[in-house]
Amino acid sequence: MVKHTQVVLLRLLVICLFAFIVVILLSGGLPNGLETCRCEEHEHERFHKTFRLEQYDQNRKKLAIVVPFRDRFDELLQFAPHMAAFLGKQSVPFHIFVVNQNDRFRFNRASLINAGFLEVRDRFDYFAMHDVDLLPLNDNLRYEYPEEGPLHISGPEYHPKYHYSNFIGGILLLKMEHFVQLNGLSNRYWGWGLEDDEFFVRIKEAGLQVHRSKNITTGTNDTFLHVHDRLHRKRDTTKCFNQRESTRRRDRNTGLNTLKYSIASRRELTIDGVPVSVLNVDLFCDKEDTPWLGARWFLKILFWCLFLSIIVHPSYAFLDLAKLKNDIQSGVKFAFEATKDNTLCKYYECCTPHYVPADINALKNSLHTNLFGQHIAKKLVVDAIGGHFQQIHKSEKPLVISFHGAPGTGKNYIAEHIASALFKKGSHSEFVHKYLGRIDFPLESKVNEYKFRLVEDIKRATAKCPTSLFIFDEVEKMPAGLFDTIVSLLDNHAYTKEHNFRQSIFIFLSNVAGPEIANQLKLILDKGTWRENTELHDFERTLEISAYNLEGGLYRSEMIESHVVDHFVPFLPLEQRHVEQCIIREYHKLTGSNNIDETLLKDILREAVTFDETGIFSNNGCKRRVNFPGKMPPKSASKKEKPLWWNCEKCQTYLPTSELPKHQEANCANIATLNGYVSAGDTFICRKFAVGTLATLEEVKRCTDAQRYRLVTMPMSVLRKLGLMLGDYVRISLSRNGSPIGTIVRVVWPIEDRAGTKLSLEALDEFDSDQSDDLIASVGAIDPSKLQDAQEISLRLEDPDQAKVFNKNGQFLLSCLKHQLQGSVVIMENRIALKICNKMFAFRIENVRTVDDGDTVTEQLSRLSLQDRRMFVVLRTTKLTVVDDTQEEQQIHQNQRYTLERIGALDGIICELRTLLDAAFGIEKRKRHGPISRGVLLYGVSGVGKTMLVNALAAHYRCHVVRLNCSEVYSKFYGESEANVSRQFSEVFDVHPKPALVIVEELHNLCPKASSSDIGKRISQHFLNLLDSLHNSARGNRTLVIGTTDNVDNVNALLRRGGRLDYEFELPVPDASGRESILQRILSRTTHNLSSEEIRSIARITHGYVGADLENLVANAAGSTGGSSMIDRQALLAATQHVKASAMREIMIECPNVRWTDIGGQEDLKHKLRQIIDWPIHHPEVFTRLGIKPPRGLLMFGPPGCSKTMIAKAIATESRLNFLSIKGSELFSMWVGESERAVRDLFRRARQVAPSIIFFDEIDAIGGERSGEGGSGGSSVKERVLAQLLTEMDGVSVLKDVRIVAATNRPDLIDRALMRPGRLDRIVYVRLPDEAAREEIFRIKLKTIPTAADVNVQELVRRSVGCSGSEIEAICQEAALRGLESSFDVQTIDRTHFEHALQLVRPRTSPELLRLYDDYLKQHQ
Repeated sequence: MVKHTQVVLLRLLVICLFAFIVVILLSGGLPNGLETCRCEEHEHERFHKTFRLEQYDQNRKKLAIVVPFRDRFDELLQFAPHMAAFLGKQSVPFHIFVVNQNDRFRFNRASLINAGFLEVRDRFDYFAMHDVDLLPLNDNLRYEYPEEGPLHISGPEYHPKYHYSNFIGGILLLKMEHFVQLNGLSNRYWGWGLEDDEFFVRIKEAGLQVHRSKNITTGTNDTFLHVHDRLHRKRDTTKCFNQRESTRRRDRNTGLNTLKYSIASRRELTIDGVPVSVLNVDLFCDKEDTPWLGARWFLKILFWCLFLSIIVHPSYAFLDLAKLKNDIQSGVKFAFEATKDNTLCKYYECCTPHYVPADINALKNSLHTNLFGQHIAKKLVVDAIGGHFQQIHKSEKPLVISFHGAPGTGKNYIAEHIASALFKKGSHSEFVHKYLGRIDFPLESKVNEYKFRLVEDIKRATAKCPTSLFIFDEVEKMPAGLFDTIVSLLDNHAYTKEHNFRQSIFIFLSNVAGPEIANQLKLILDKGTWRENTELHDFERTLEISAYNLEGGLYRSEMIESHVVDHFVPFLPLEQRHVEQCIIREYHKLTGSNNIDETLLKDILREAVTFDETGIFSNNGCKRRVNFPGKMPPKSASKKEKPLWWNCEKCQTYLPTSELPKHQEANCANIATLNGYVSAGDTFICRKFAVGTLATLEEVKRCTDAQRYRLVTMPMSVLRKLGLMLGDYVRISLSRNGSPIGTIVRVVWPIEDRAGTKLSLEALDEFDSDQSDDLIASVGAIDPSKLQDAQEISLRLEDPDQAKVFNKNGQFLLSCLKHQLQGSVVIMENRIALKICNKMFAFRIENVRTVDDGDTVTEQLSRLSLQDRRMFVVLRTTKLTVVDDTQEEQQIHQNQRYTLERIGALDGIICELRTLLDAAFGIEKRKRHGPISRGVLLYGVSGVGKTMLVNALAAHYRCHVVRLNCSEVYSKFYGESEANVSRQFSEVFDVHPKPALVIVEELHNLCPKASSSDIGKRISQHFLNLLDSLHNSARGNRTLVIGTTDNVDNVNALLRRGGRLDYEFELPVPDASGRESILQRILSRTTHNLSSEEIRSIARITHGYVGADLENLVANAAGSTGGSSMIDRQALLAATQHVKASAMREIMIECPNVRWTDIGGQEDLKHKLRQIIDWPIHHPEVFTRLGIKPPRGLLMFGPPGCSKTMIAKAIATESRLNFLSIKGSELFSMWVGESERAVRDLFRRARQVAPSIIFFDEIDAIGGERSGEGGSGGSSVKERVLAQLLTEMDGVSVLKDVRIVAATNRPDLIDRALMRPGRLDRIVYVRLPDEAAREEIFRIKLKTIPTAADVNVQELVRRSVGCSGSEIEAICQEAALRGLESSFDVQTIDRTHFEHALQLVRPRTSPELLRLYDDYLKQHQ
């Protein structure tokens, strides 16, 4: 019987277990939230038209009905249509939001209402907390806007169930701002009940008055319909753990600001045509704080969940196997997660909200309390991480942050706080992964192996927990290119089927850019900006460029090129006040008090804090560990420490205690044998001397090579005896065997007394041998007043053969030498050595210019004595230069060549420039009331003397010169071009207060007016910022920038405004007097026999020559003199045939070779033209004496072929003028404005090469009579060109030594405005040649044609009546061609040939045209 009972029970157990598994699997297929009800398209259209909010008056207040919900679908089906009908009568704009609790926790009505409020508050004016089972029946229950306070619709006198006075549940209407003022409802009420009572207390404490509906007479039975069925749906009122006691206490902590939730999904339902929005919400909470939030007994709701799923998904009723299969799989997963959370995760760390709380408020408070001096980092980190977790489920990429700053500024510290805020176990969490550069990635040769391992680590970590935190410390010590392989993991949409990286956080910690941040901060502080007012954009650019270009793990990294780093966070260098706060915080941790003794604080600061060369920023920040004497373990009172040094009372010698007995036995006579002692004169004598051993000492192990180079270690007791402190300079006099070797200066560094009396140095490069054997050192303090700050140190190489190597790499070697010497003291007589790449460079100090060179002679002599050697401190601003004999000779040559006395024709410009430079360099003593100019622009054609002028100014003022060469600035690497400009520009700040001149040649290439490339725009903007910095920085008050260009119109307009390049000087092409001045200065340096009049005549004929051309002209003349070194007039005239004018090279200038003898006849016309053209240019004094202006222009008209063009060329040739020939069609262009620009350029070139002639052939093509009607666009192109022509001929710009000659066949078509005085004020009629003219033309043309004896010129003249000059030339040409046709061996052209030509060539000028010319001449004479 017992056995049978056991079998039955066993079978029953198996059946129950199987049923349990099936129910769990089926329950997994339940929907996570309410799904969208299916309806036809026309039904959706119908309810949207009926219930959309736009149908109401937009001035009406909109109501959001928030319904907390779980497992009550049948009541919802009744609630939605009832409320739509009820509120429709009141015309209240509303929308129903069902907030469904999607998680497995117990029902939390209050948190669901809070979540619903947060989702709707921005779109609605007020909202209702509405139970789904309570339906209003009385129309007097008005859902109106609660203007005066909360409006309780379901008051206790009308509610079917609750009738106590403090009851405010059921239906409560509130304004959005009131609910925010109350901080919502408490989040601690898991289960049913008491949340409304707690909310009533909040309302009372806030001083709000609850209002209830009035004039309700229907009582408790007919006012509301309560559809809740107690028998079939029991409420969860179970009280477990200490829930009863905790929930009855006042909750002032939780509410809207502490609510943690996520929206799993959003659905839109239509219930009987009523739109309903369903928000499926997952709530999060701390199980340790509210342990009663656990899921209700699982089996009690399985059946109801299954029943609900069948209602929502009717397909289950017909056993849709495919859907059932998917839901079973989901159910298995859900069951596994639920089991894990309630079993494994209670004892081990899991990736759940319990272990990953992501408490951003805690992070914010922690950083505010414990992090000092990093206001930018605080705000940026909190905002970035808070925003990342707020959108964690929508994140498209992982959060990538790069921390940069000097050691001790708080990078690791803030990373630890981030880990503590995000993870329950802080940095000890399994989901925090930290990598150290020197430990995890020590070898650069294994970088490929590290890349593979790093990717696998990240994949493995994110598979375990997607919200993992990765911290990479010492990035600057990691191999370059290490992170290139993880760029794809950090980019947008970084996920695969197996891995999701988008929720992770990657933090990179690097010391790179620490000095750059300090320099940038110093510049900002110098401008008057408070440290706390600096912002991220002040440093972000510097960080990105430095991280990309400096050595380390991010060097040339694809992470920066691909822009996957979301934030570059600058950690500013700490000041003393910040270090004091760190010390007070540590003191508080030890003692619990913030009241630290001032003396103790100063002692700790003196030992723990060192400052950089600025004296403002701490070198080690808060990184150094602080020991407080009051908290040190007590020493043994029974043993008294024996001092290691003792003062002999007899001889007052301070010596090691171990040698005191021998010293006393010898009656103080063994001083010469002591290894080390301090004499009565406070000089430390040491016979134990070590060189090159500092790196092995623990005390200086953390110092850099450059810092160790300037140190000397001494026992602590000796320092106290000499009155020295850490960082003081000491003089060390060295001798060997009684012979002095020399003196050096080092910075003292204390070591423990037990180390003995030995002195240790890193190097002894001041002398030829660095052997420390038998050396005796005498150490004494230095009077700081004897040290002088070096402004510039000139060095000379000891080995001249090293000059070639130094010329190639001089800049790099000098930077290394300066880095080594910075902070050191050099002595004039000592050697300076630099060892790099196993090669030694030795220097001797040639000259030193100090900062105090401006002091009076008395002040300088007061610092010197006959016994003292001059000692100089090498500062960060000290400039090191190497004196090379060849370079020195070159500099002397440059100074001799470029002098202001050698420059001619620019005396006025030089005077103005010297005034500007005197003010900019601080030479001018008188006070200037306006701002001082820091920029000048020189422009002019090539060769006019721009470069020579700026070089002469630099040589005259002997200032520091910085040359910006465009070819050296541009680089293919991102950010390096700007860095090149900054590096060269920074020299002016380094040499301050020495005057500095920045010369920018070809400025239009560096800052063009319009640049399509990104690098051009960035360079231009960067250069503008540097110019502005000269005004903002005190170190720029001795600087002037001079830019030169030959294309001023292409210079960036932003550069040419006030405050940048304030002054612009045009260096014009010299005129005759200017050329004479230049020639006199050039010839003064050579041997010549030219008189002043001959020089003046040469200057008159060298039109368009600039200074460089005249220099070349004299050089060419000197080379053509043969054996004679004497330059004469003929040599210069001959040289003009070989040297062309630079001002004409870019201009097509015709050099006609037509003379008056080449034109037959027209003697009267030639005479008139000489009067109009030749006289005003060659005899201007006559016109000046008579007080008249020469004619401006000349119009020649006549039949075609009458030598009008030849006459104009002859004028230019005989007058030695430049000839610009223009045909009307050449000025027209299809582009708007181009035709007018062509006219302007034509006259500009004519002025540039004056004296000149502009010859308009067929001027009627462009100067025709204007019509009264405009073209389609206003005025025609022809009329616009004519208007521009009129303006140029007689406008604002003066046409000096420029004459206008025009020719036309149709003078009647020319606009009258051209013919007025001041333009074409002379009219010449070029007639057909008469008999004498024709005879002369025939004789000129027949000079080159062999004619037979039977050719009679008079006969030809008689038969060519009415022919023009060109037709006569054609007759001669045709006769010659006829002779060639008869035979190629023809020797002469006979009469028959001319007969043929006369028959072929006929006069083409009609009598009507001649009458037209006569009539026109009568009208205008």
